[in-house]
Amino acid sequence: MSRTTAGDRLAAWQAASPLPELVRSPGVTGAGARVTMLDTGVDAALLESRHPGCRLECPPDAVPASHGTLVADILLSVAPGISLRVADIFAGKGSADPERLVGFLEDHLGSPREQILHCSLGWPEERWDTPLGRSARQKITRLVELAYEQGTCVVAAAHNDHPLARSCPADRAPPLVGVAAGDWDDPFRVDYHGDSWVEFSARGTANIGVLGRRPASSWAAAHVSALAARLLELRPGLRPFEIKAWLKASSTHD
Repeated sequence: MSRTTAGDRLAAWQAASPLPELVRSPGVTGAGARVTMLDTGVDAALLESRHPGCRLECPPDAVPASHGTLVADILLSVAPGISLRVADIFAGKGSADPERLVGFLEDHLGSPREQILHCSLGWPEERWDTPLGRSARQKITRLVELAYEQGTCVVAAAHNDHPLARSCPADRAPPLVGVAAGDWDDPFRVDYHGDSWVEFSARGTANIGVLGRRPASSWAAAHVSALAARLLELRPGLRPFEIKAWLKASSTHD
């Protein structure tokens, strides 16, 4: 008598689940999903010209920059139906202060509008080993865990030199979705890596600009946030754990 393996059961479950194919359907746009992007400011005029009718909220004092614009363009390309709020954590500077991220999370967690928090920034290991660095890391970890408990899906970009280098908060694997850059073009493909502190990888290039042609975890994380939004359109009640479980189950990586 043949035995049914765990792989067979997973394959049967995937075959019975309509989500993998539905998520790729052109009719699914992420409608109703609320995404907050923690990044630089964006070029709102460019985004609105590329995505007419998009639901984009950008503070008037935000400083437009190419990085945030490329991330927002990916989000709106893969999930054009989302409501996208931009939080300018960089404030026109070349790097972000961890305390700005802490302050934003403390002020906004618990809001009903926070379904997906997309975090394109991180701080490398060398910045942790100071009293201020350790304090900020502890606060970020606590707030990411709080977001998870409240049902907010946090997606964070890994260090671009992953796995050779780590960055916070993307290495806080259990309560969030950490993402590294993959080397494929399919915007719907997400691979799972259970032996890594950053568990997922996705398409690592953007849609526009010279910068966007360079593989980066920021572009990869944006693809995953957009897929999470499409999932929430199909199943509005999904919790962060369920989103991660679906991403793992749909992975092509063994």
